[in-house]
Amino acid sequence: MSDSESDADLQELASVPGLYREVEIPKTYINNKLVVTILSFFLQPMLVSALERLRNRLPWLERLDIVNEPAPPPKDTDLDNDISKIDPNDDFKREAFFYRQAQAAVLEAIPRLHELNVPTRRPADYFAEMIKSDDHMVKVREHIVINKKRLELREKARQLRQARKFGKDTQKEVLEARRLEKKKHMDALKAVKRRPGVICTMNYI
Repeated sequence: MSDSESDADLQELASVPGLYREVEIPKTYINNKLVVTILSFFLQPMLVSALERLRNRLPWLERLDIVNEPAPPPKDTDLDNDISKIDPNDDFKREAFFYRQAQAAVLEAIPRLHELNVPTRRPADYFAEMIKSDDHMVKVREHIVINKKRLELREKARQLRQARKFGKDTQKEVLEARRLEKKKHMDALKAVKRRPGVICTMNYI
């Protein structure tokens, strides 16, 4: 018996109905509330103790931890501060809650950093640490400044051309209006002169 015939026989035997039975494997949920509750009950004292050790060891400037409520939701919206009322499958409300939580943390942390004389804005001439040398970054900055000035000069030249073009167009419109006004006066004068028995006293200046 050849290998191909043996494989065919095995496939035929494997395809016999009733040989296999489908088995459902119960799905394990990561955020199982019962498991989380049990773990929280047993681990909470240990977590609180570890938190107290960390809190007493390091100053806030080293931790930068903020515990706060989210910022108030905007008016005329159905957003809520109660996290239990937020549907985790609603992407918009979930992300909006994260955003307001971060917003409230920033509003609380920035003043505290200022009280500790910690700058919160990057200086204009700041070069981030990177593989490139400072000399190279200075050249890059000079190149950027030159390109910026070049673009500004180009924009000013474009605005000047537009202003000149606008001035010429305005001058043409004024001259055309004067020409039409003069033509109107001349036509009116000619019409008066053509009337019999009428002495024209109009003088065009």
